[in-house]
Amino acid sequence: DRGLELVSFNPAIDRLIAIGDLIDRGPDSARLLLQVQSEDWFIALRGNHELLMQEAMASFEAHQIWKNNGNDWSRLLDSDALESLTNVITGLPICIELPLPDGRRIGLIHAEVRVGQSWDDLRSLVVRHYDGLDDSGGSNASAALWGRRRIRAWAVHALAKSAQQLDAIKRARVWESLQPVPGIDLIVAGHSVLTQK
Repeated sequence: DRGLELVSFNPAIDRLIAIGDLIDRGPDSARLLLQVQSEDWFIALRGNHELLMQEAMASFEAHQIWKNNGNDWSRLLDSDALESLTNVITGLPICIELPLPDGRRIGLIHAEVRVGQSWDDLRSLVVRHYDGLDDSGGSNASAALWGRRRIRAWAVHALAKSAQQLDAIKRARVWESLQPVPGIDLIVAGHSVLTQK
């Protein structure tokens, strides 16, 4: 709320787009989900934490994983309130696309587009139960929610003083992981926390 005030956010003309993980990041998780539901200026994507909550309603395994990932706020709510919030999550998209006036398109996604896939592959994405628990990015849906292959490749590249420091196999893997995603001009993602120096 303070950040919106700082930029003189005007809900009549501005939009706020959250790229997932609205929950499990503080005590106001429920309020944020309700705000997404009630405010047309507030748009949110589904992140891995939202999917974990959704899965936790039906799976003990998912509930245990969610419990270990910051769901303290949810313990204060009864099962009806949690189910209502889960319904909000069910309606959140995995990715969205923003057209720019010059014809370019920006893709928004929580984590990443799986290496070797195109932006169009996300249009027919079906999220299955195991995707919420697969933090290795083994499917297109789990990569969209959990994937870190591209950011890890970028980190390997950024930390090397030169490409020659990397052996040929590692250089090839980094190169493959850093290839642009076909079908979109720019991707904005969240999920991975980066420190600034």
